[in-house]
Amino acid sequence: MGFRVVRPNELEWITRPHEAGEPARAVDYLLEAAKQGRERWAKKEALDLYAKALELVSEEQRRLRIRLVRALALVELSDFAAGAAELDEILPSLEGSDEMEALFGRARAAFWLGDTDATLGSAERARDLAEKLGVEPTRESIAAVSSDRLLQAQVELSADVFGHPDPVRWGEAAANLMPFEPVIDGDVLPARPIDRIASGAGADVDVMVGTNTEEERLFMVPNGSIYHITEDILAGTIAAYYSLSSEPDTHGLVYALWKRGSYVLLPLLRPDADLDWASYEGPDSLRPGPRGLAEPSEPPRGMDAVTRADLVLVPALAVDRGGLRLGRGGGSYDRALARVAPGIPTIALVYDGELLDEVPADGHDQRVRLVARPSAGITRLPLI
Repeated sequence: MGFRVVRPNELEWITRPHEAGEPARAVDYLLEAAKQGRERWAKKEALDLYAKALELVSEEQRRLRIRLVRALALVELSDFAAGAAELDEILPSLEGSDEMEALFGRARAAFWLGDTDATLGSAERARDLAEKLGVEPTRESIAAVSSDRLLQAQVELSADVFGHPDPVRWGEAAANLMPFEPVIDGDVLPARPIDRIASGAGADVDVMVGTNTEEERLFMVPNGSIYHITEDILAGTIAAYYSLSSEPDTHGLVYALWKRGSYVLLPLLRPDADLDWASYEGPDSLRPGPRGLAEPSEPPRGMDAVTRADLVLVPALAVDRGGLRLGRGGGSYDRALARVAPGIPTIALVYDGELLDEVPADGHDQRVRLVARPSAGITRLPLI
């Protein structure tokens, strides 16, 4: 059955099931219509539909889920302050995948609410760049440098941030690993591009190339903007991994979790392809490992250390709708996942096209309980 976006004065048809004694059906209709409104940036209509759905629901867990969806919609529609406020209200009552979705949404809101700090940070990066170039930190001086030398200096400065992401020196760039970000200056960039596009700028452009919403969501999940979440929320033991270049980046996330007080474990690949674990103690604690991996240099904690994790992040080439993951063929994570308790969230980070209907599986293959994708955030598995 298809749905159409409705306005508040057109709600009669969609709430008829409630009047006929079928409130659950009416709520489902309202939430689907609100989702379509959100996708079309019809903010007021979407919020009115969420409010009507809440009026029809008395069960507390369902109300919490609707409030979470509404808060994430506010963040998606760029009302970051309102979205952050609602997420702060409901986070203490959430758990499992709902809590994780809320944490990532709150991180995204915090990232954009920090625009002033980001602008000041960008000015600091300009000064650092000028030092690399050996010129005065002014627009005119930097503009006079050749493009080749400018790009070389940017690469050098980025390497400094990646190699030694010290938050005292680099500020937010130490967490999001983006030393160069656009600055809203009222002239070259008068407003955030997403706001300008939403208001109609570029409507006559046939093809627009750039970072879209899905890519930005993926960036916000693993990269380190979660650095803004409080220590109390992130306290606990997290078994993570240091991503390869072909995988969704986890380097900033690992650093951010560690800086916020989480006890972060990273894998050590054993000669028998099983996984030992050791603590991450900052970027300088890593060393080159086998198969191009970076691994911690701290003492091994044992293969069973993963059993003490409160959350496990898992790499995957693909995941299917039943939760089976396609790894690199060594069975390392299948053995590790077999040691994880049933109630512990295990999340595979993949790109959108890597959630498949089915992946090849053997009898020893272990399932993950959640998958994180750029377009859909965190999804509970299995998907029926």
